[in-house]
Amino acid sequence: MSGKSDTVKTLLVELDCLLDTRLGTLERLSPAAANMTFNGKAYFDRDYDDWERFTDGLVSRDAFMKAYTERDIETLALSRPTRFLRSLKDITGGLESQKIDLPDVEHVRVAVNVHPYQLNDKEKETLTTLVYGYCDVGTEVVVKDIPIQKLTPSAIGDYWDGVVLYDFDQWFKLHVDALNRTLIPRNSMLTAALYVKHPDQLKEEIPEGMEGVSAFALTELSLVERLGLEMLKAREFSIWLPDQRA
Repeated sequence: MSGKSDTVKTLLVELDCLLDTRLGTLERLSPAAANMTFNGKAYFDRDYDDWERFTDGLVSRDAFMKAYTERDIETLALSRPTRFLRSLKDITGGLESQKIDLPDVEHVRVAVNVHPYQLNDKEKETLTTLVYGYCDVGTEVVVKDIPIQKLTPSAIGDYWDGVVLYDFDQWFKLHVDALNRTLIPRNSMLTAALYVKHPDQLKEEIPEGMEGVSAFALTELSLVERLGLEMLKAREFSIWLPDQRA
């Protein structure tokens, strides 16, 4: 893979951000639990992936995490498009507009990171066609298979202007040391605003005087010199319902 060219604006997006594979995982474990979650307000307003609460105890956190870790093409078949797909049009449109403001920018490329799924050539072709339909005209859509372990700060700096992934905590734990050495403040990372622990467990961890400040805003601010982090509400990576507006 060659390095990023200054003439190309690149965005790497996890397939898990374009399809609600969390709900697809629940569907595999228990259709009743998935239906309960889908019809509940708590899932869409969440700031913590509390699977036992969403499913009224039908699916435990451990059972969900095991199934999600083992997710595959069958999980994808049960998953549905997320609200983030509608954002692709705005993001790629913004990148395309830079071709006017920045004459050196000639091309916009969206790469869908399909890891850990094993897709055949026909499935990849279908995926690129579908994603292209949500991008600005002229955007190139390609498929990549990049494990999170290889998505290092150095790799992001070399190849991607922006990265979209669901589980920031998983990425950060793997790459925090490297991020202290390799600063990429001009590179954007969009991710879900989710607590690692249940919010009730975090109350005593909030710094004195910061009780009214969002923990997600504090996280973004703490990394501002190292990474352009933006934490979006988890509903942006959840199933997209036609009647949803906000």
